[in-house]
Amino acid sequence: MYDLYNGKFEETKLRWNKGRPDIELIQRYYAFLDKKGIRPKTKATAIQIGRPSNILKGLRALDFTNGVVTQVSDSEMLDGMSIVGLNGFDCEMASGSVPAGIRKLIQEEIIKKDDVVIGILTGRQKDAMLPVDYHNNPNNRFAIPPKQ
Repeated sequence: MYDLYNGKFEETKLRWNKGRPDIELIQRYYAFLDKKGIRPKTKATAIQIGRPSNILKGLRALDFTNGVVTQVSDSEMLDGMSIVGLNGFDCEMASGSVPAGIRKLIQEEIIKKDDVVIGILTGRQKDAMLPVDYHNNPNNRFAIPPKQ
């Protein structure tokens, strides 16, 4: 979604366009990815697919909310997942992209202090070892390693 929405493919920004998004642009983008054998390189299984399951609903929501699309690294997603965990909840790695993206957009001053922000995390933790591995590495930003 990031490349399409931000005009990184064919220099055309994909938009909802009052319910008439450029479906052919989406098809050309997916064909390009297939032809080049490009797949997302991530541990986040929900993102590895490389094709949003509801791209049209996403476009409609972006239009309705005047939203933005950014991208984050695996490390940032793991940090986001940890932030959720530190607050007593759990989420899958891909859902960690929500707090990570919000954090990034605040740092870039796209989200302002008085903005209302809603983040929706849709997945529960699937891989119990991800948070264990994260917290066992004291180099991770929000890690709380076990006491020796």
